[in-house]
Order: sequence, then C-alpha cells, then structure tokens
Amino acid sequence: QGSWVWDSVLAKLPKDSRIHPIAIDLPGNGTNQSVAAKDVTLQTYLDFIETVIRKEQQEVHHHGNNNNNINKVSLVGHSGGGQIMTAAADCFAGFIESLVY
Repeated sequence: QGSWVWDSVLAKLPKDSRIHPIAIDLPGNGTNQSVAAKDVTLQTYLDFIETVIRKEQQEVHHHGNNNNNINKVSLVGHSGGGQIMTAAADCFAGFIESLVY
C-alpha cells in the first residue's frame, strides 16, 4: 500500500514542533517505483528506511535543533509493514524509540 493510507491519521496529529510525522512509500509501493515490486526484498526496505531516517536526522540538525532525543524515531506500521518495522528495529536499534503496530 502507499503512504496515502496514513493521510487521515497525519491530518489528526497535533501541529507540534516536537514531532515531525512523515508517511513513506516503501520501494515498489505507492509512488515509489524505484525498484520493481517483483525485485523488492526485505533488505531493499531496510536500506530505504535507513536512508529516510538519516535524511530526516540531517534535516533536523540542519535547522538548528541539536536535541539528542531527536536522533530517535518511532515507526508506525500495519499489516506487512509491521514485519518490516520489526526488522528495522532489530537492524537500527540505536535509531528507534518505539514501534506502534
């Protein structure tokens, strides 16, 4: 599924500078066709998630927020996304604050 499934959830979140929610299209899903769906592996997803996390951290630090807590992210997923974020938490434990299924 595409990130559009989270549109209604994102719209309900408070506009708060302490959180920066984003919804992503994993490779082979939604508008992210960087890899054909038939060629996607768990490692493809993990590499993409790591890239997104690192990019978001750079953006936060670039805008002058050096709060150490900002280095951690919460991952939210459903269905197959739950399996992917569980694997991401295993691989990137230093980056992950929490998982929401």
